[in-house]
Amino acid sequence: MKKNIAGPGKGKRAVEIGTAGAERGFTLLELLVALSIFALISVSLYGSLSSMLATKEQLEADSEKLRELQTTMRIIGRDIEQAVDRPIRTYYQMDPRDAMMWTEIPAVFELTTSGRRNPLLLKRSSLQRVSYRLEDESLIKDSWPVLDRGVETQPFSQVLLREVEGFELSFKDSLGTTCRQWPPDNPALSPDNLPKAVQVHLDLKKWGRIDRLFLVAGKG
Repeated sequence: MKKNIAGPGKGKRAVEIGTAGAERGFTLLELLVALSIFALISVSLYGSLSSMLATKEQLEADSEKLRELQTTMRIIGRDIEQAVDRPIRTYYQMDPRDAMMWTEIPAVFELTTSGRRNPLLLKRSSLQRVSYRLEDESLIKDSWPVLDRGVETQPFSQVLLREVEGFELSFKDSLGTTCRQWPPDNPALSPDNLPKAVQVHLDLKKWGRIDRLFLVAGKG
């Protein structure tokens, strides 16, 4: 822009006064394009993040399931390894129940074990009667406070493992014979009150069949 300035004793002269260029803002179209690009990037990142979170949750669930399986096998194995030849009596049966018993239908495994803890050093036996049963796809352990049960004796029940579709056992006696039930149908062929080994078969929904073999100490 030019402006005429008259000075004293001088003629008029033209002076050009410059102004700094004003900053130009974004147009509406540019804002819409930027927002669209940001939205596309956000959707892509959200999908990746959601997939990573789902994978993390699945891994945590699998790890927890594996820990439950390992704990269950450890508990069953401890009871089998510490099984003792001690039959029990109940108030509704004249004959004693065997030290170890297994029925396929319903799937119930019952035994006497010496693994009862006594941290308070109470005056009680270290022996305990326990059982494992499959109910509604859950493997449950029952523990009785006394060996020979009375009318009001109730077990403490604990769910060890869920999503169990099958629970089976097989037994090895001192002659090397494999039995599908215990006590065997023919005691003359398997003279022992306790087997030498017990194989546990669990059918899980997620991992299929899991087999573990446990040796029996066979204390009297």
